[in-house]
Amino acid sequence: MHNELQNNDINLPIAKRKGVQPCTNHPIYNFLSYNGLSPVFRAFSTNLTEIRIPNNIHEALQTPQWKVAVGEEIRAVENNGTWEITDLPIGKKIRLVKRYGYSQCQSNHTMFVKHSLEGKMAIIIVYVDDIILTRDHEKELCKLKNFLAKEFELKDLGNLKYFLGIEIARSKKGIVVSQRKYVLDLLKEIGMLGCKPANTPMDQKIKLGREEGSVLTDKGRYQHLVGKLIYLSHTIPDIGFSVSVVNQFMHDPTEEHMEAVYRILRYLKMTPGKGLYFKRTTSREIEIFTDADYAGSVTNKRSTSG
Repeated sequence: MHNELQNNDINLPIAKRKGVQPCTNHPIYNFLSYNGLSPVFRAFSTNLTEIRIPNNIHEALQTPQWKVAVGEEIRAVENNGTWEITDLPIGKKIRLVKRYGYSQCQSNHTMFVKHSLEGKMAIIIVYVDDIILTRDHEKELCKLKNFLAKEFELKDLGNLKYFLGIEIARSKKGIVVSQRKYVLDLLKEIGMLGCKPANTPMDQKIKLGREEGSVLTDKGRYQHLVGKLIYLSHTIPDIGFSVSVVNQFMHDPTEEHMEAVYRILRYLKMTPGKGLYFKRTTSREIEIFTDADYAGSVTNKRSTSG
């Protein structure tokens, strides 16, 4: 029995295991759970939480580890000749990938696709000097990696786990995509780690609009937070409708609008690890659900979807 309790304690956050007294009635560790994660990915997630990602180059250069990383990135860019003056500003990697038979996706210009005669597909995504390879054409992906290795200084990091604030967990059952660290970092940034959580992202009784005489709020802070929420809605679609509503007031936000933004953030605290689950299946059917109101805007009587 004692050993079983010890094993269960491993899934608890460090602060709770050590008995640290919280200074809030709603400590964040009450809403964090590592259950269901493999030991390897659990270790990765806990270590990732401790890493502080700089907001700009000035913050990065103040930290020795990040300063070394910046130096390595600059050296790699210089050695690879990633940037050069051309008529079309599309980088050397992109031109080589297109020359290798890949077609650029029109909806996402950083993604390139190549189809085989056997019906298989290879996909490459290029973001500055980071590359993601995916799909079911393993032979083509190996050829592409060998081809790029001859042209550039590359480092294969293995299966994708973290990219641009998005965490990817794999198992035999499927793939989970979330932004747990992104949520926690955002709550910490604005001092809301200890806030009281909300069960829903928006108060259904309140209709946001533009009323004369309303007290304006900090426009820069509002736009910053809404921008973060828009990015989070990629993996947490149930905040999509609420984010669409607050996004309508980016130019002249009021305190009421800011309170609606805080409500969404308090909802995110409930389940910071919530994300999208892609079940492993042979079916290629896609089911899409959306939330919308009919002429719900009190300002222009337009509908809002999300």
